[in-house]
Amino acid sequence: MDQDQIDEQALIAALSLDDQEKTLTVFTMYNQSALAKKMLQILMPSSKVMYLAEALSTFLYLSRDRELVLRHMSAMDFINFFLKHGKLTGKERPSKKDSDGNDESRTELLACKCLSNVLFITKDSKNTCSDDEFLKSIVNKISQHQNHDHDVIFITLRLIFLATALNSKCRTKLVENYGGRTVLMEFLRCRINMATESNSNRKGKMFTKHQAELVNEALKVLFNVNVDLRKSTI
Repeated sequence: MDQDQIDEQALIAALSLDDQEKTLTVFTMYNQSALAKKMLQILMPSSKVMYLAEALSTFLYLSRDRELVLRHMSAMDFINFFLKHGKLTGKERPSKKDSDGNDESRTELLACKCLSNVLFITKDSKNTCSDDEFLKSIVNKISQHQNHDHDVIFITLRLIFLATALNSKCRTKLVENYGGRTVLMEFLRCRINMATESNSNRKGKMFTKHQAELVNEALKVLFNVNVDLRKSTI
């Protein structure tokens, strides 16, 4: 078989493996660029493909390849695919289990991680970070953080941090159009209140590892959104 061709049955068989390491080993037989393009063509028509989570896991693996991302995965078809499954299109509904009992939050998390890698490598060349539906979605996720898993909120904060670092228009719109600073401050207040009081001689709060991670990420985003605003507006 030509290196640039893909046996679809072999691809499906690979995606059905439970062992991710074995799955990735199978994929090394194929040309990565051709694999990514072919996989997108297979997955794009439906969000209910039986191997969606496994496919997104592979996309995450591929999205670490700078050359591959710049050559193929920076295309809007890929970005829109990750936005859709990351629930970042402004048309989100709560995660639920599919017909096979799989939690949609896993695919949401994987898609957001893929998008994060693509945005970082491309430096948001498609201006995704200033898109209104994207901004609306990430603000809604943070404002409704208690309805989401820790990992989903963590990657959402990472996306906001990346977006506000890469795109000045994003910073302005996040604050002026979507009340981003207020949402982040409320998020911080809530998370700090969730921490327990120190039972030692030291005053203050005691944070779990997960609590500290979220608070740190929120503070980093707040730094970004304030960095180019006039002091009088802060």
